[in-house]
Amino acid sequence: MAGYNHKAFICGHFAYNAKAKNAFEDWERRDCDEKERKGYGQIFYPDFLDTYLPSKKNSIIRQYSKKIDREITIEIRGKKFNINIKEIILYLTSYNIALFSLETEQSANDLNELTLVMSTLRSPEFYGEQLAKFESIALEPVKKVYKQITKKENCSNADLIENGNKFKVFQIINTIGEEDSNRNRDITLFELASLAPVSAPGEEDKCITSTQYIERILENNKISVFKNWSALALMDTFTMYADNVTDTMVETWSNLYFKLIYISMLLQKCYLFSLNKRFRMKGSKIASLEKEHRNFDIECCFHKISYNFLPLEISKAMNVGLEVSEEKDKLQNTLENESDRRKSNNDEKGNAFLLVLSLMTLASALWDLTSLINEIYPYNENFSTVIVGHRIVISIALITIFIFTLIIYKRR
Repeated sequence: MAGYNHKAFICGHFAYNAKAKNAFEDWERRDCDEKERKGYGQIFYPDFLDTYLPSKKNSIIRQYSKKIDREITIEIRGKKFNINIKEIILYLTSYNIALFSLETEQSANDLNELTLVMSTLRSPEFYGEQLAKFESIALEPVKKVYKQITKKENCSNADLIENGNKFKVFQIINTIGEEDSNRNRDITLFELASLAPVSAPGEEDKCITSTQYIERILENNKISVFKNWSALALMDTFTMYADNVTDTMVETWSNLYFKLIYISMLLQKCYLFSLNKRFRMKGSKIASLEKEHRNFDIECCFHKISYNFLPLEISKAMNVGLEVSEEKDKLQNTLENESDRRKSNNDEKGNAFLLVLSLMTLASALWDLTSLINEIYPYNENFSTVIVGHRIVISIALITIFIFTLIIYKRR
């Protein structure tokens, strides 16, 4: 009978206004040395590493870690599960978005144990007393940082998710031993990614999700390059389902696919979603937001990130799952609409200015006309007073202009 090892990174994010340049108590600053940089440089493009690889030179993202390494027992629906909380990583960005990840490990003989635990842990608003210990160990350090950099006195679990009500999850499920050959691995992959009950081998037809939906998701969001693992990217999860891969391989996936690629995509998703929301808010300073967006696009968004094909495939799948490109398209449409609105306003202002100039020119021409006629036919001799003469001549001129304008308009 097969067993399963489960490594997960539970991620949240929140906005902050403070610079937060000071070191945090009990947190260690993470910076890669030149040797590590050189190793990553064989895989990823330099510009991508300049932004997302933690280093002293990097001012866009700073990383802090807090080692936990504690195994605790949690109770869910009357069952007890052992889970190891490994580490918390905090990502502070120059765009005032803070990301964090909780690294956990769990072993089980039943996949349903893994999905039950993770579906519970990713919903912090519904934690009960049974999860008080997990909350104290895994979330309280983040809450402390939250209060420090937001200058707020209180922090609830919900505050650790800026948009939505669930943590994001990057998870690796590694099969140890021989798994039942009757299992439909595609259906199992979907159920693991959905953190739903996992169908027993041969009973996949009992899955409550429609077959058409599962097929569409698998076709668009699945990565299947090698026989011993596949992956599925969804909005709330990225799941890798493997067969007997080494611990070294799992660690490599964690360092490359999660700590670099997934974090980069998650930052883009969070920032673009927030920016789209701010563009729609009344009173927003549009010019400032446009400048901020241009800077973010140059510094944090890349068409290609790697020399190798597999990181590119992973990146594309995460882009689809997190709908990063959709956020970009929505933002681009907003910017184009804003540009059209400004152009229309400028045209209206220009037309109003031209109208004023035209009226001033017309008034000057009428005055010149009435003054000329007064020289030829003095008004005080023909109309008793000069004022009456001016009024009669101007009235006749205006009526004539109106008639000619009306004739021209009707001919059009």
